Amino acid sequence: MNAFVHPAGLAQSARVAAIGEQYGLIGYARYLLVLETLAADPAPVSLSYEAWGDLMQADDDSAREFLAFYQAQGLLVVEDDGRTLTVHSPDLQRVDPDAAQAPTDDTLYTHPEQWASWFINDLAYPPKNANSPENRRYFARWCASRVTVGDMSAAVELAIEQGSGVAVAALHQHLQALRNKRLKEAAECY
Repeated sequence: MNAFVHPAGLAQSARVAAIGEQYGLIGYARYLLVLETLAADPAPVSLSYEAWGDLMQADDDSAREFLAFYQAQGLLVVEDDGRTLTVHSPDLQRVDPDAAQAPTDDTLYTHPEQWASWFINDLAYPPKNANSPENRRYFARWCASRVTVGDMSAAVELAIEQGSGVAVAALHQHLQALRNKRLKEAAECY
């Protein structure tokens, strides 16, 4: 079975939040139905207007309207040849759930959403907190500076030992201290 990455806080991301503002939960649900369909096939999906309408439980014109809106938000690419709509998502990350593994100490995240998910799943952070703009900025910095799950786990252990809590900003300070210590130890070796 194919699957796709559904980041924690997807509904709150700017482009997807626009769906909710325009169409409410029905627009969000239809977007997820489209993503499920796209995840099942690595190629762009071509369906008739009627088939897209059936998938989205909407009439043909409404289905086209929804897909055009998703395209305007930059979420999908939709090509209309007059008979069919061919749809794909350049950002869709497909995964094989049977091959998915828990992160190891060497796991290196490349997207802030992955860190948000780690905080939600491993540290029981509420999704709203994990996806706050301030925390997302830290997560982006960790991706850029190649922080591993092992690095962050060590920072969490240090925070627990010192009783400083596991707020993202506090963990960032512990992470910096650990990295500075490693650099100093490496410099002393040579």
